[in-house]
Amino acid sequence: MTGEIGGVYEERATDTIGKMKTPVLAMVGGIFAPPGKRMGHAGAIVEGKMGTAKEKLDMLAEAGAHACKTFLDIPETLKKLGV
Repeated sequence: MTGEIGGVYEERATDTIGKMKTPVLAMVGGIFAPPGKRMGHAGAIVEGKMGTAKEKLDMLAEAGAHACKTFLDIPETLKKLGV
């Protein structure tokens, strides 16, 4: 699963992820954006802590997803999962 800072769709996916048997890898673009930085479009607007990449990755991990901070984390995470 890929997402971005701002918006709420990743948070809304946590209910479904919690019910899945297949492992879910989650990556959120914007994790290295400076705090308070407004990104290029309305969907990427972060309000306080809500919508930050860290907040999203924490919620997704709590739901059972395997958080990947960069594309380079994906192969290592898959290897750990035995996939």
